[in-house]
Amino acid sequence: MTSTTMAVLGHSGRVTTVAISPDGVWLATGSQDQTVRIWDVATAATIAVLRHSGRVTTVAISRDGVWLATGSEDQTVRVWDVATAATIAVLRHSGRVTAVAISPDGTWLATGSDDATVRIWDVATSTTTHTLTGHTSRITALSIAPDGTWLATTSNDHTARMWDIAATTDAPFVDNPSGRSGAVTGVAVSSDGTWIATIGHDGSVRIWDPVTAAITAVPRHASPMHAVAISAGGSCLAIGNDDGTVRIWNPTAAITDTLTGCTSRITALAASPDGTWLAIGSNDSTLRIWDAGSATDRSLTHFGRITAVTISPDGTWLAAGSDDGTVRIWDRDATAVTATLTGHTSPITTVAISPDSKLIATGSADGTVRIRHATTTADIATLTGHTSRIATVAISPDSKLIATGSNYGTIRIWRLADGNRVTMMRTDAPLNSCAWLPDGTALAVGGDKGLYLYTFVDDSAVPGI
Repeated sequence: MTSTTMAVLGHSGRVTTVAISPDGVWLATGSQDQTVRIWDVATAATIAVLRHSGRVTTVAISRDGVWLATGSEDQTVRVWDVATAATIAVLRHSGRVTAVAISPDGTWLATGSDDATVRIWDVATSTTTHTLTGHTSRITALSIAPDGTWLATTSNDHTARMWDIAATTDAPFVDNPSGRSGAVTGVAVSSDGTWIATIGHDGSVRIWDPVTAAITAVPRHASPMHAVAISAGGSCLAIGNDDGTVRIWNPTAAITDTLTGCTSRITALAASPDGTWLAIGSNDSTLRIWDAGSATDRSLTHFGRITAVTISPDGTWLAAGSDDGTVRIWDRDATAVTATLTGHTSPITTVAISPDSKLIATGSADGTVRIRHATTTADIATLTGHTSRIATVAISPDSKLIATGSNYGTIRIWRLADGNRVTMMRTDAPLNSCAWLPDGTALAVGGDKGLYLYTFVDDSAVPGI
C-alpha cells in the first residue's frame, strides 16, 4: 500500500484550524494571518480567501456544505456562503471566539468565547436565542449531539458541561448566593405555583415569584435550616431547624407558631394535603406527627436517624427513610409499621410518592433510586447512572417523570413507565433539593450555589415523551 502527501501553501501565518467539507471535495483552513482559505482537495488550488480582523481560531462547516462559520480573536463569528464567499452574517461575543459548532439540521450554531459564555444563535435571523453561563473561564471546545438535543462544552475552568438545548431556558440559575453565606438546603413550591420557598444553611428564608424572579427575604433564623414544606393551600410554610424547632410561617413571612419537642436537628418535613398535620423527622430517630387542630403530637420510632419523610397525596399514609438503609410505611392513624422497604446498601437520603399514590421512589447514598409499587412494595425499576449520593427525588405532577439530583451536581429526568433516562442537566455544585411546579412545566432545584429553575417548553422538549 502506498500513500501520498500533498502540501498546500498560501497562508502567511501558523494554521490554527481545519475542517473538511461533508463530501470531501474541499477543505477550509484558518490561520493566525487573519484569513480562512478554502481549498480544492484534488488540485490544492485556493478557491476563496475569507478575511477577519484578528487571528482565526475555529472553523465549522454546515452538514450540507453550503455555508461555514469562522471564529476569530476579533470577537466575531462570521457566517459565509461557500459558493460566493459572501458574508451572510456577523455574530459578536464580548471576548475572543474560541469554538464554533453547527447543529445537525443547520438551523442553529453554538459559539464559545474567552468571556466564559456559550451562545446559541438562530441561523435564519442571526440572533442569540440562549446564552449559557456557568463556566468561569475560557471555553475551549464545543460538541453537539448527533440528534441536536444537547451540547457539550469544555473550559479552562477544568470542567465539562452538558446542556439540554430544547428543555432549558437560557438562564436556569435564578437565585444566586448573593445575600446568603451558605448553601440552599431546601426548596418547596406552593400548590398553585405562584411562589417558591428556599431555605439556607445560614438560616435564611426566601420566598420568590417563579415568573418575575422577584425575591422576598424574611428574617434569618439563628441556626441552619435543612427541611421545608408548604401546606396544600399555601397558607403556611413549615421550616425545620438545627436547634430541633419547627417554625410555621405565613407567605408574608410572619411567624405564627414554633413547635418544640424534638431533641436534635430537624432533618425532614412533610405537610398533609389538607394542611391539618405535619410529619417531622429528626436526628433523634423519632418521627413526630403534629396535629394543627389540637396542637398535639405523637411519636413513631424508627431504627435509625430519620433522613426523609413524605405523605401520600390522599393523606392516609406516610413513608420515612432512615440512615439504616430502610424506608418504613405507616398508616396515618396507626402506630405500627405496615411495610418496610429494603434493598439499598447505604442510608436513605430522599423519598417521594407519585401524585396518583401508586408509586414510591427512594434515593440513597449508594447512588441509586428505587421505584416500587406503593401497595405491594414490589420493585419496578432501579435507576442507576449517578456517580455519587442521591440528594433529592421528585415525581412530576402527571406521574410520568421523575427528577433525581446528586451530590455531583447532576439532575437526571427519567420516564417512570420504563425507567429510561430522557435528559440530563448539570450544575457546578452539589444539589440538595428539588420540586416540580404544579403544571409540570418547570423544576426548581436548590444546591450549594443557589436555586436553579429549569423550564420545559412542552412534552416534546423532553426527548422520548
